[in-house]
Amino acid sequence: MPNSNILVIMTHPDDIERLMGGTALLLKDRYQLHIVILSPGQHGFPPEGLKDPEQRVLSTEPREDTAALRRSEAQTAANMLNAKLTVLDHIDGDVFADRDTVEKITALMTTLKPRSVFTHWPFDKPDHSAAYQISMQAMRRAQLTFDVELLLAQHEGFTHAKPDFLVNISDVVAEKRALMACHRSQLDDAALDAEEARDAFIGTEAWCDAAECFVSFMPPLAMRWGRSYRSILLELTDEQRT
Repeated sequence: MPNSNILVIMTHPDDIERLMGGTALLLKDRYQLHIVILSPGQHGFPPEGLKDPEQRVLSTEPREDTAALRRSEAQTAANMLNAKLTVLDHIDGDVFADRDTVEKITALMTTLKPRSVFTHWPFDKPDHSAAYQISMQAMRRAQLTFDVELLLAQHEGFTHAKPDFLVNISDVVAEKRALMACHRSQLDDAALDAEEARDAFIGTEAWCDAAECFVSFMPPLAMRWGRSYRSILLELTDEQRT
């Protein structure tokens, strides 16, 4: 039987909630989610920005109080997903696939032997590209490249590449909004509305009210390399059809 662990490697607090919060909600009762955040987001909106959302400005210098607030928000969101959270200490905007980080993620992958790994679509922010490279290097070092599927969460929908998977999240739209709202220091009501509008746009391609999209590093059907399972997202979408 495939391992019940799922590993999610994202760069910043609020990335998993925005990019794949609905999918995580659909998976959380079927699998144990493990979330690694590479940076606590020291350049995000600082705590005093909460007092006047109209005047919020991103921190030009990394701030520990901003990082502490965002760590707390990330833990609140992880609790809603019954997920085990690890936050590393890379500086926001200065994340690289360095050897130390790759070795840490390799050790985690070796221990968890995850059913699937989720990370960023690489052709976006440089930090997101680093998360992708870290995931790829760690999977190779843990000898999981041909045994574990790597799924890339796309934020901008169809502006990059046609997704392999469109996951219907219509039944958990309200829960996803509550999950994103854990990151209140970064996402005000207007930002939450914009995220919901993006999901609704993707939903038009999936013939549903709201969806999230993913690209598979390997072909979705496990017909090659001797893999014995189908994609976790194919299993999820099959359940939604029944």
